[in-house]
This record gives sequence, C-alpha cells and structure tokens, in this order.
Amino acid sequence: IGVPEPVKFNVEATGGVATTIDVTGNDEKWANGQIKTSSEDNLIGYIKLYNKPFTLQVKKVDSSTKASLEGAHFALYKCVNGIKDYTPMSGYENIVSGENGIISEISAALSCGTYCLEELTAPTGYEKLTEDIRFTISSDGSVTATGAGGTVKTTEGDNSCSYLIEISNSKKNNSSIILPTGIETHSAATAVVLFLLVTFGAFLLIRAKMREKE
Repeated sequence: IGVPEPVKFNVEATGGVATTIDVTGNDEKWANGQIKTSSEDNLIGYIKLYNKPFTLQVKKVDSSTKASLEGAHFALYKCVNGIKDYTPMSGYENIVSGENGIISEISAALSCGTYCLEELTAPTGYEKLTEDIRFTISSDGSVTATGAGGTVKTTEGDNSCSYLIEISNSKKNNSSIILPTGIETHSAATAVVLFLLVTFGAFLLIRAKMREKE
C-alpha cells in the first residue's frame, strides 16, 4: 500500500545550518525525515517513505450469523470505465467458496483495477445475489467495494494491511407448511385453507361418532 496522503516537508535552519526536516501530511509510520549531515556548505538529509504489503480475501457468509458459507459459485469479470466485460477472466469462470467461505482465487495478486464478481449459484438454502459485487484495487493498493451484500473490512497494522470483502447471503424464506394429514404445500394461504378444512372435517367425524354412541 502506498503512502495515503501527499508528503510535505520543511527544512528548518538555525544560523545557516539545517537542524530538522519537518515531514507532514501523514503519520510517522508512513513518512518521516532525518538530518544526517548539516553545515553551511553541506546538507545531507533523508525523507523516508514507507509502503506496506497488503492481503486481499473474499469470504462468503450468512447475512445474520456471519457463519462461513461453502459452495457458492462465482465468475470474475474485469470492468473498464465502469463497463463489465462480456466474458469472465480466464481461469475465473467458475470459482467456488471453500469450507471456510474463502474464494481462494481472489487475492492481492490481482492487478490494480475494477472487478465485477457475479454469483452464479448460491449455497444450498440461500437466496442468490441479484447484483454483482464490484471491487476496486487502486494503484496505491487500497481496496473498496460496492454492491448489495458486499462490505470491506480493513485491518491495518504497523507493517501490513489486510482487506476482507465479506459477501453475505440471506436464507430462503421457506413458507412450506406440513399439515396434520401429511399433505405439504408451498403456499401459506392454501395451507391455512386446507388445514381448516381438515380440522373441520375431523370435528364433524368426531361429532358423528358421538351421536352414534348416544
């Protein structure tokens, strides 16, 4: 990751001799200055700029519990000027989330640019995403993401930075109802009507039996 902000510096001197180099614009962990040799005729100073390695992972999770989801199938496309390519990138036509939810093919090895991640098949029992997840790796190594269900979690340390794009899926709304008679229907309204009919029928049968005993 490159230095996040422009670097500004000012050389302060006393009696014609430089004493300090004041570096501003970023935290010292990104940029700082140092005077090595200073006299009226000679000045050697350093401004040190630091870059950090970064990691990138994409993880499939449950939208409620954040549990890892295995078996989601994706295709990865390049996006140029905001337009998604017609065909997926070679080798990324069908990439799958593993047991830990991670899509191992997506990493910091990708070059800078914008990518579109299209879900082909959702994990069993989950709704398929209807919108691509777009993420951008900038020239300085920072990562951003847009699209419903996609969020970027950044963990920054003194010597490295990691980006985790979490893609969440919601469970399917299963309205299937099993009736007392063992009849199953996937329409809640129909199930209620049938349940009432079965209950009423059972009531009439019991009433008829009681009359017979009388």
